Amino acid sequence: MNKTIKLITQIGIFVLVAVALLFTIWTSIDAVLIDAYITLGIAVTIALVVPIIRIIIRIIRQIIFERSFKLLVKILVGGTAIVVLWFVSSMFASNDFTELQLEKMEITKSTSILVGTVLNLTFIVGSIAVSAVGFLAARSNAPIMRFFGKLFRKI
Repeated sequence: MNKTIKLITQIGIFVLVAVALLFTIWTSIDAVLIDAYITLGIAVTIALVVPIIRIIIRIIRQIIFERSFKLLVKILVGGTAIVVLWFVSSMFASNDFTELQLEKMEITKSTSILVGTVLNLTFIVGSIAVSAVGFLAARSNAPIMRFFGKLFRKI
């Protein structure tokens, strides 16, 4: 049942993204572009909300039926790590734009700093993910992982 729900959600997201991209590519009318962005926003929202709901259901099921708090502890540790990384990346974020440039882009100084924070966080989490894949590839015996392992050993 879980695999069926996951498959239906993935197919729905792919269809919504495809429709949004087709609207964006084939038209230049502002109203249609707005509809394309709304469709893409719905797809992204579904892609983010459905896994979060599934995780919450798993936590509740484990706590009620299995009396196990392992998943809850993992999520709390992961959430704490993300919050710590957010504060670290916000310390390095800055606004290098002048007031005139900010006015021209129609954003505020705090918005510029927020964008810098999110970019720093993306770089940090991305580098951790690439490092983890490289480490696992170097340790694994699966054929695809052996390829990545050889690639990371050369680096």
